[in-house]
Amino acid sequence: MKILFITPSYYNLQTYIEKELEKQGHSVDVIPDNTIDHDNGYKGKSTIKKVIDNIFYNQEKIKEEYWKKTISHYKLKLEDYDILLCINGCSLGKYFFDLLTEKNKKTKKILYLWDTLNFFDYKRNFKFFDRIYTFDFNDSIKNKVVFLPFYWIKGATNEQTQYRVSLIGSCHDGRLWIADRIARQFDEMGLSYYFKIVCNGKSRMTPALLRKKLISHIQGNNAILLDIKALTGKIKHPFLTPEPISIEDTNRIISMSDCILDTDMECQSGPTPRLIWALAQGKKIITTNKHITDMPFYNEKNICIIDRKNPVIDYNFITSKPNDMSSYMEKYRIDNWVKKLIEG
Repeated sequence: MKILFITPSYYNLQTYIEKELEKQGHSVDVIPDNTIDHDNGYKGKSTIKKVIDNIFYNQEKIKEEYWKKTISHYKLKLEDYDILLCINGCSLGKYFFDLLTEKNKKTKKILYLWDTLNFFDYKRNFKFFDRIYTFDFNDSIKNKVVFLPFYWIKGATNEQTQYRVSLIGSCHDGRLWIADRIARQFDEMGLSYYFKIVCNGKSRMTPALLRKKLISHIQGNNAILLDIKALTGKIKHPFLTPEPISIEDTNRIISMSDCILDTDMECQSGPTPRLIWALAQGKKIITTNKHITDMPFYNEKNICIIDRKNPVIDYNFITSKPNDMSSYMEKYRIDNWVKKLIEG
């Protein structure tokens, strides 16, 4: 089948989907899903900014012009596609879907959300899609769409275990503070760990970041204040690294670890890709995601939940053996995952 794949780019996660689609015999055209200027879909946008943008900018018209230019630039023939596969779809609107339907009423339209509805109003486009999937568990329940955690790919094998716990991720939601508190406990226990948090320390103190800093000061949230200091280059820390870490290297470190520390975004309930990759490799999880107990793959021998405000590590969990979940995790292997998206 011929597939139009509209997707944002995030750590090249979309490229594995593209390659798997092609491996399964599909012809794929990939179009970037870029952020549209003055879009009021962002939940964190201030009310004043939304009012100003609504007064001075016709957002649907902006999207129409964007897609006219995009279709022309990529020389898209919308009548040719059997499937529209979209990740998030921030840039999409009525003009695009009306044009697609006009060109080909038989195009099957599929949406996958790898971000939460607490972050952006993806729901505004739900009416245009035939099938909708989300990685976020609570969003799936509230909006009656299919819960589909992220895919995993085969990583490094036969790597010798070097770390009791590892963490690789970007700097947000108190991750550096949590990692620092846990590292102190591991030092006392004499256990090994590998923590790398990606942050180049070059962020500007934007109005949004300043507002977050002021709120954190008022609330006494030292974890978020530490994030802001790291993002703006005000501190140095041995866990911080300015260089992005590839999926391949992340999987390699996971394979060398007994457990994975998974600190989530407070606004979302979905399992991170890192959590799924670790379970697929037979690793245990230490997570701040309290919603994980409601998910179908939860097992107390494999997943331990900690309080993000007072993260305390259970030595017995760290040193225990996990249950075998390999047969269950097969459904999320990328080939099966892609078939689920395409075939339902």
